Amino acid sequence: MKIPELEELYARYRSDLYRYCCFLTHDPVWAEDLLSETFLRVLRRLPTFRGEGSVKTWLFGIARNIWLESLRRRHQSVSLDDLMERYITDDALTETTAARQKLRRVQALLQQKDERTR
Repeated sequence: MKIPELEELYARYRSDLYRYCCFLTHDPVWAEDLLSETFLRVLRRLPTFRGEGSVKTWLFGIARNIWLESLRRRHQSVSLDDLMERYITDDALTETTAARQKLRRVQALLQQKDERTR
């Protein structure tokens, strides 16, 4: 596929892909980023397109894969202690004895459970 054909693909499918990305992300800015990344990847992967399916299906598959990759990158792991402190106490409550006792009690109860239940 030649570059002018890529421009034709962009002109033809840009709005459909953008709507699809908005549907996936519920965020127009993130959707715009996904759209851009999709066409960058299309440019790199043009030689791999075999034409066995429709071009539109191929484009939407690339967009979905990029979205899934970005979800994995955005997934952050938080330690249990940080999570408990974030949801049970805030800066004002941390200073009080009652909040500290509640936090210790919840942590103790969680330690009694297996990892999956926690």
